[in-house]
Amino acid sequence: MLTVEEYCKIRIAHRDGMSIRQIARRFNHSGRKVRRVLAESEPRPYTLREDRPAPRLGPYKALIEQILAEDEQAPRKQQHTAAKLYRRLRDEHGYAGGYDQVRRYVGRLERVPSDGFTVLVDYAHTDDIILLAGKGHETYQIIGAKKFDFSDKEVALACLRPQQRLGAVS
Repeated sequence: MLTVEEYCKIRIAHRDGMSIRQIARRFNHSGRKVRRVLAESEPRPYTLREDRPAPRLGPYKALIEQILAEDEQAPRKQQHTAAKLYRRLRDEHGYAGGYDQVRRYVGRLERVPSDGFTVLVDYAHTDDIILLAGKGHETYQIIGAKKFDFSDKEVALACLRPQQRLGAVS
């Protein structure tokens, strides 16, 4: 894996007129690697191809998801943090793994982007105007290594329809 500095050196050498073969020899990389560096605008971020095995946490994943699903209806102060969840698993269910495993798993769980819209619509009055500003051109969100279809406009309209409070302008 190349560092950002190595990317920079390769790109500068190419800009200064060195051939791909010369760059490959000088920096001890293959010609294929040099071509890949020149084709990309910035280095790729490191991502795991597969989740690491968690033999101790595995049997408890369904329970964690169930507890967090129940927490969605609870007031914010009563919801489980990763630390509370770890203590509950350890004390009530005999979990023998570490806290970091629980914390990382809870952090990776899918977050629902529409929560903010739901709260916003709940607080809006009949004559209020809701203005959505941001990256309206993007039709997806990347969470972790996964890409999810997502549109601010569609989520906002879906939140408004059941309420039938405001007329939405397209």
